Amino acid sequence: MSRWRCITGDLPCIVFAVGALEHHTFRAPDGTLQGTDDWGAYSVDEAAIRHGAGVEEETTDAEVAYARFPELVPTRYRDGWLPSLREG
Repeated sequence: MSRWRCITGDLPCIVFAVGALEHHTFRAPDGTLQGTDDWGAYSVDEAAIRHGAGVEEETTDAEVAYARFPELVPTRYRDGWLPSLREG
């Protein structure tokens, strides 16, 4: 299991992360998302919890880990979402 954090300081940034869990999670016959025994876990991390991104209790169940978040809705980028890095 690996734990990681992104600390950006005072400057805006974009974090682009890519991962593959294709062999570590699967949909069970009842439709729930299940993890294989060797994939790891959603671990408790105080910094993540302080920023609203962590789990309160370690789990291997994605449905439990993401239960408090609303369902994702795809959308296109809109002008103004990212701050300009140009001064003046």
